[in-house]
Amino acid sequence: MVAVWQCSRERVAGRVVSSRRAGRRQDDGRRRGREGRTSRRADARKNRTNAGAASLSSLHCQLRPHSFGVMAQHFSTSEKRKAESCVFCASTAWQIAGTLVMSAMDQIFLDAHRGDFAAHARMMALIGSASSSLSFILQPLVGSLIDIHGRKPLMLTAGALQVVLKGLTALVPPAARVPVIVAQWLIAFVTYDGFMFARDAAIGDLWGDEPKELGRALSRLQTIRPVSSIISPLVGGYLTARSVRLPYALAALLYGGAALIAAGMPETLVAGGKRKVGEITLLSASPLNALKLF
Repeated sequence: MVAVWQCSRERVAGRVVSSRRAGRRQDDGRRRGREGRTSRRADARKNRTNAGAASLSSLHCQLRPHSFGVMAQHFSTSEKRKAESCVFCASTAWQIAGTLVMSAMDQIFLDAHRGDFAAHARMMALIGSASSSLSFILQPLVGSLIDIHGRKPLMLTAGALQVVLKGLTALVPPAARVPVIVAQWLIAFVTYDGFMFARDAAIGDLWGDEPKELGRALSRLQTIRPVSSIISPLVGGYLTARSVRLPYALAALLYGGAALIAAGMPETLVAGGKRKVGEITLLSASPLNALKLF
């Protein structure tokens, strides 16, 4: 009996040891499986990250064939400051001139409608809708032209065109003022977009490799609009009370000053960074190109 009992106990002990060994082997297998899955997931995330970075880099090269750093290497810090000052002064003159003529334009339309405020409101609504629609259609094309020809030519052309339009409004007889104002208002939206796009792109070319300086320069530009919105209506209303020609004449002088400043500033987009005409497609130069974001 004792021998049988000892044999049974040894058998049970052997089964317990075997089961423990099998359990440890299973635990080791599960641990190795978890480690393998974790490693494969990490490799997959790394591959996705690398692929995403490569796609973003490729997209950046397609959209902007140059880098901001390449632009900035062509200018010393003092040259950047001078170019930024030129952009700031031209932008200030442009913003003041743009809001200077609002009082005179309202007075001309009211005189044309013989004081009918309802007709005046309808006319302003139609002009605003038409100019905004034209701006929406032509904005991508204007942006493409800035990348093809550079920042300086677009700023100079926009200023010179505004000099002609505002000067013509100041010189024409009263009977022809309304058609001229309507035409120049439609064109003004496109030239405004061209100037502002070129201005912001020039600042990006100068300080794109220095984020702090870029933020400082852009914040300075953003202060121009509220200041001009305070000064220009007061000056424009004062001049309109004397003659509706005076605000347009002063605006033409300010636009001329902006054009001269733009003519004296350096081109921030170097020749190697300009896009070629063949790179611009009908889709990229249309508002439908924005659908790519979705």
